[in-house]
Amino acid sequence: MDKLNLLAWVMVRLGVTDNVVESSFRARLRVQKAVYLLQALGFPTGYEFSMYIRGPYSPELANDYMELAREGLVHEYAKYAEVDEEKWGPIVDKLAAEDVLVLEVAATLYDLLDAGWPLEEAKERVMELKPYATERLINAGTRLLKELGLM
Repeated sequence: MDKLNLLAWVMVRLGVTDNVVESSFRARLRVQKAVYLLQALGFPTGYEFSMYIRGPYSPELANDYMELAREGLVHEYAKYAEVDEEKWGPIVDKLAAEDVLVLEVAATLYDLLDAGWPLEEAKERVMELKPYATERLINAGTRLLKELGLM
C-alpha cells in the first residue's frame, strides 16, 4: 500500500486537512502520535519512529505530511487508500476525539512499555520527560492504551 495514500486517509479522518501547510504544531503532533498508535495496532504504514522531544517521532512521516500539504491534495490521495473503514475508522475517530496531549502521553508511555519498562516506572519516566504530564494526563493516556488494547 502507498504510505502517502494511507497517511492522507488518516489526516482526513483526523480532520487535519484544511491549510495543512499552515497547520498548527498541535495538528502535526496529532498526526504523528495517531499514526504511531495505529501502527502499534497493525495499521500498515510502516513508518519508523524514534523517541524525540515530544515522544515517538518519524522524520519520514513529517516529510510525507509536508509533501501532501504542499501539493494540497490530501483528499485526493485519501481516495486511493485501501483501508478497512469498518475496522480502522472508529479507531481513528477515537484518536481524533482525544486531546493531543493525551495522545502524546499515551504514545510515549506505549513506547516505554513496548521497550520493556514496567508500568509504574514508565509512568514515572513520562513525568520526568514531560513536566507538564500531570497525573490526570498519565491516567488518560493509560486509559486510552487500555481502550485500544495496547495494555
